[in-house]
Amino acid sequence: MKSNDKILKMIAERLEIGAKKYQSQVPINGDRNNLKEALEEVLDLSVYVSAVLLELMEEYEVKYKKAYDILMEYFEHIPDEEKFIVHRKLKELKL
Repeated sequence: MKSNDKILKMIAERLEIGAKKYQSQVPINGDRNNLKEALEEVLDLSVYVSAVLLELMEEYEVKYKKAYDILMEYFEHIPDEEKFIVHRKLKELKL
């Protein structure tokens, strides 16, 4: 399944859940304050996305540190003429 199809499927599933929960379609006749609800959802989204990003950053930092430690453990075994290449590549990565 292509990514757009996956997104459309997820949206359709959310609409179905909402229809079952509220026993109706999304109101566009003023029965609900969709602007207020949208704002609340966006604020909730920012909280959840921030939490996920922090988790991913911490996970990345742990993996990055382990990889760097492994590299340094074996660095002395790299032939001297190739150490320059490793240094250059690390510098390109701003490490």
